[in-house]
Amino acid sequence: MGIDSGINHLMTTSDREFLGNEIKPLISNIKKKVQGSKAYKRAKKTLSYYLHKTVKDYIEKKDLRLVVVEKLRDLKQGRKNKSKAFRKTLSNWNYRELLEIIRMRCEENRVSFRMVNPYKTSQKCPLCTHTERENRNKEEFKCLKCGYSEQADYVGSLNILHRFLIGPYGADFKTEPILLNTIG
Repeated sequence: MGIDSGINHLMTTSDREFLGNEIKPLISNIKKKVQGSKAYKRAKKTLSYYLHKTVKDYIEKKDLRLVVVEKLRDLKQGRKNKSKAFRKTLSNWNYRELLEIIRMRCEENRVSFRMVNPYKTSQKCPLCTHTERENRNKEEFKCLKCGYSEQADYVGSLNILHRFLIGPYGADFKTEPILLNTIG
């Protein structure tokens, strides 16, 4: 399962599921609070509970063997050309916490957890592999070469899974159950 994490949809899966659609209002609520106040801390805690519940419910209801996510880091770097509202939204979005929750829930449920480089996963066409910034326009993906059109986060989740499966570590990933030697 490839998972693309974001602000509009907390998690978009390679099975075309859009989870955590209430994430944006929770982040907006945090933005309205004075940083460091009790209300701010409560709003951050509410967001954290929401992350935990969404990930737990999803991982426990699925029969997964593998979860692949983007290795997101330094999203707040180089954002000077973005609007003030976007920068404030991003500063209240704790993507590291989400990735840690996914990792933890995978470990608890014996699901293999892997991370891949996020480079252009939402700009690459999953059909013809044409990669161009203009392929993605907000939430819509449309390949300028072959015309393939789809929701952009879903395309990202497909590319995340594909990047792992064709990469140096994914080629050996086994989907059949691993049998453990038991001491009898």
